[in-house]
Amino acid sequence: MLPILFAAASCSSETDTPSQPTDPSLGEKITFEVSMAKDKKSNTRVSYHDDKVASQQNTLLWEAGDKLKVVAKVGSEYKEEIFTLSSGAGTKVAQFSGNRIPGATSYKVYYPSTVTIDKENGSATLDMGKQMQNGDNNTDHLKNLIFLEGERTSPAHSITMTMKSSIMKLDIQNVPAEVGELKKLFFVVGNRPTDDSTPVTYRYIRQLDFNENSVTFNSSKSSLTAFFSFMPDTLNLKKQDIAQVIFLGDDDKKYQYVLSIHSPVTYAAGKRYTAIVDNFYKFRSPLEYAAERNLAPDGKSFPKTDANNVSGYFTRTEAENLFTGTPKKITISSTDYIYPDNKQWFSIIPESSGINDDIMLAFTKGYMHKDREEDVKVGKLHIKTKNDYIQNSNLNTVYALRFKGWPDLWRTAWRYKIEKDLVPYTKKTTRTTPRYNYCLVIETIYLGPFDKTTVEQIAKPEFWENKTTVKRIFPFSGSTFKGASQIPDMGECSYWWVNTPKYDVYVHRENGYTINDPKWNLDGQSMVCVRPFYLDIFK
Repeated sequence: MLPILFAAASCSSETDTPSQPTDPSLGEKITFEVSMAKDKKSNTRVSYHDDKVASQQNTLLWEAGDKLKVVAKVGSEYKEEIFTLSSGAGTKVAQFSGNRIPGATSYKVYYPSTVTIDKENGSATLDMGKQMQNGDNNTDHLKNLIFLEGERTSPAHSITMTMKSSIMKLDIQNVPAEVGELKKLFFVVGNRPTDDSTPVTYRYIRQLDFNENSVTFNSSKSSLTAFFSFMPDTLNLKKQDIAQVIFLGDDDKKYQYVLSIHSPVTYAAGKRYTAIVDNFYKFRSPLEYAAERNLAPDGKSFPKTDANNVSGYFTRTEAENLFTGTPKKITISSTDYIYPDNKQWFSIIPESSGINDDIMLAFTKGYMHKDREEDVKVGKLHIKTKNDYIQNSNLNTVYALRFKGWPDLWRTAWRYKIEKDLVPYTKKTTRTTPRYNYCLVIETIYLGPFDKTTVEQIAKPEFWENKTTVKRIFPFSGSTFKGASQIPDMGECSYWWVNTPKYDVYVHRENGYTINDPKWNLDGQSMVCVRPFYLDIFK
């Protein structure tokens, strides 16, 4: 795995000689002469030719149609005008003309003209929002995302613009062909405490969209050069940070690169930084972490179907011993799986005390729960979330909007439904024809950052029509005891062991939850199912 490299690029110090600026007292229309900075920082645009940065000959020029926002304080008010380039396109020094602000003697000048001015203190901010790149190694989208500032304090004073923002160049290699057409990229930073009991605190996200059909990965294309503009003080990296680069591609294919930050990194204004991104692996939405099936009776393979009578049954001690090594895992068909703990299970089956009002997965009730706070783990990452649930007893279904909470990396729509298992069974029951043959079917749709879908929309059947979902079937395999020959509650409910003392998962045709149940299995003879979770690759 290659580390991210934080190498600042600089540009030429050449500049044209400014001519005498226009005196604003001469009329209502005035002209400012504005030049790029004279130092060697990568601090200006406007034609950003990145291929020349490496040779220190970066040509950053004004362009026809460029506009500036001019701000002046008159009395206690901040007033603003838009000035448009009138001459000097294609050079480093250009003239901009606009209406004089009556009573103003000094001016602040900003590029682009879309900056927002605070009416209280006159400060300027630029909304960098969603950025869109058109193809590989293209910088056209940076045109209006580079924040420049200048000041004119007297009629004889020419204006030199200084860059307040910075540019991140992502040098991306070894992208899996499975990504296909790239839809969008997220660059996310959070702080991950060494104490696993403390959630990750996210503080930065940048979404970079890609024009349709502009970037497609396949067997012959696995690299990409991407750019985004950012304000340096919002992205400084701290010890124990994690930086994630997440790709969203064809058919909801998601891959990510994760880097743990061991030393602080401080970004400076007006520079271009390069991050080398390599070694991608799957970005899983929460349900995707659960293996497709329970462990089989041999404890080292998966059953061929989702029938209720094909899962293995293990005591808690036997379940723990199936997973070995550091971290404790089991390898099946060259894939590593872990024994999930309570917070990892909470990400799929919510925790409950077992009291009715606290059971989110109640299939015979009709309650709605909004903004329920839950501490969960998605893979290795401990996160704090808010969740909405709507119970529909007529459909034996619970709909949910889960993993709300900025930056909404795992924001997903959920459908929990009690259904009849399509695979019949007759073995290991007290009846030749079982009274029940139910299972829990869970489906999710990844929504992700900046999505505005509500739980009310999710609870409508049409929301789920013609959409690709992640699906897991949890068979109702019941439970038994060491030495017993029958499983009387098969088809009606099921249990799963949890890799946290006293916890287990229980799902019945009427409700389901992950619970701390210290009074159950006191003799250690209960035997229930085990559902492994996929192992996260990053450390």
